[in-house]
Amino acid sequence: MGALDRRFESCRPDWVFSDCQTIDEIPLPPNVQRVLTMRSGGASWKDEAAAADMEYRMLLRYVRSHPDSLQFLAEQTKDALDQSHSILMNAAPAVANRLLEISLDV
Repeated sequence: MGALDRRFESCRPDWVFSDCQTIDEIPLPPNVQRVLTMRSGGASWKDEAAAADMEYRMLLRYVRSHPDSLQFLAEQTKDALDQSHSILMNAAPAVANRLLEISLDV
């Protein structure tokens, strides 16, 4: 039995892609990237899997098995937090002025 035959023997049917590639052997698909981006904004795994027309369990397999998924999620979360921080910092002077107006207008 050749190496290729052994590789096909060891494939799990629900993880098989073309040429018996597993989740950790393929690039992170765009739909999984979209879901991870939405997740970084606070959405639930189930809702985002449905929005991306993807099975919830398959999404969790990607997150657990793909070497790039957690790093991608961390980067997206950091970007979302940076954007939120920037928005808050830009609005802080106007919010402070409005609070002063409200508190002094007794």
